[in-house]
Amino acid sequence: MGPQSSHNDMQHLAAILKNFGVDDPDWVAVILFVRNLLGRLTVYSEEKKGEIQREVFAELAKKDFSETGFETILAMLDMYIMQTIGTLELEESLAQEKRSAAQLLNEMTEIIDSCRAVRIARIASSMRSRSRRWV
Repeated sequence: MGPQSSHNDMQHLAAILKNFGVDDPDWVAVILFVRNLLGRLTVYSEEKKGEIQREVFAELAKKDFSETGFETILAMLDMYIMQTIGTLELEESLAQEKRSAAQLLNEMTEIIDSCRAVRIARIASSMRSRSRRWV
């Protein structure tokens, strides 16, 4: 795609967007990001890319090109930025670590309780032995 073709494509896109009432460069940036760049990102699975595109385009279909509508889409994109493959893997690792720590804590509690029970049994036995000597 040469510079002239790219320029013509942008003019065509701008004309289409203007027909829908979109002439704000911020809105154009959102549309181009979701339409052109998102598919090339490697931090999202293909499923997640499709989900993002569906949700953003569903918002765009409402034709609410107000500041509030823009903020809604930005909040949505912010949320998705936090849901990259790496982040999801880290969250899963953290959840696994939490499960392992909880299991380790439970096992340690069982060992401590067992040790206490043995100690109490020894003390009770010792006290019975002492009380027999006094009788």
